[in-house]
Amino acid sequence: MEIGREDSSEPDLIIQIADRISGGSLILGLVGEGQEIYVGEEEGIKQWCDAIVKSNKRWKVVCPSKILNVFSGITDVEVCDDLDLNKSLRSNFAEDVTN
Repeated sequence: MEIGREDSSEPDLIIQIADRISGGSLILGLVGEGQEIYVGEEEGIKQWCDAIVKSNKRWKVVCPSKILNVFSGITDVEVCDDLDLNKSLRSNFAEDVTN
């Protein structure tokens, strides 16, 4: 897959760029559920798993247990329920700007 192809998802592009960095990379992605906005984002968090599986590098995923099944194709997955993004900040901010 070439960087910048139209059928590449954002996770594909980010993983491809990180794969080019010699010595390793760390990506901290705070990805909430239900945040799909643009065409091509319908698969949401699953796109991250797909991008990592396509990578030629070894990645470790740390995620909450409620989405562990999404990363079933990855061998190095650690569960950390403190990473569960279970509070919506968008709605709190929206209340302040509705008038």
